[in-house]
Amino acid sequence: MKNYEVKLEYGDNIIRIEAQDAAGNVTYKEYKVYRKQQGEEDPVLDQEVIITNTSVTPDSDISSERPVNIRAEANQEVTWEVSIIDPNNETVKVFNQTGTAFDASWSPDEFKKLNGEYKVVFKAIKEENIATKEATFTVYNYPIKIRNVEVIKREGYIAVEAAMENLGPSPQNPMLVIQVTDDNGYVVNISTVQMDNLQAGQVVKLSSGFGVKENGTYNVDVYVWSGWDDTTSLSSPQSTTFVIE
Repeated sequence: MKNYEVKLEYGDNIIRIEAQDAAGNVTYKEYKVYRKQQGEEDPVLDQEVIITNTSVTPDSDISSERPVNIRAEANQEVTWEVSIIDPNNETVKVFNQTGTAFDASWSPDEFKKLNGEYKVVFKAIKEENIATKEATFTVYNYPIKIRNVEVIKREGYIAVEAAMENLGPSPQNPMLVIQVTDDNGYVVNISTVQMDNLQAGQVVKLSSGFGVKENGTYNVDVYVWSGWDDTTSLSSPQSTTFVIE
């Protein structure tokens, strides 16, 4: 084994060591060495990068009008690379910031109705040191949510009850549409109820009743539209079935 001496300059020094084997293959390794001057305080050496905190709020029912707030903190100043990945595993947004803290907000496009679980990938980068963390949130890109659909049967009479909530932030004038079809797709009943000035956070329960004479399996589809003149969907539709014997 051979020993070598290298004269170091004050401050940062890069030492490169190369080795060659019998076949002529060369490998190398670099080391960073700091030489301090007399009386100088010890330098701050590179620390491991640690993401100390992450926050994704709210973590559900995110829409074009209800953004998600994304925050993170690291133990030192870093370059942040934060990505949002949709349910199809496609990256829909990448944020880049520098600092000990990261802070951004995001909302989906108004006309993109890809609901489901989204993933946030946090990367804190300092030279060759990288720390990563992940979090999730769900997108529901509609203002109204149908909370429950219940079918009540009473001796040939059927009542369909549906509860809907305005998730906000704006008041809505939704029209609830309840359609019932038989096994052949024939419409047995269709009912509509218009609700004026449904406030953010307000939940209402509406029902429709009708008679059924024939046995069989029936399908119930519940929609929320802006109205007959504008059938823009204000909610993801809900479906259920019931059987008359």
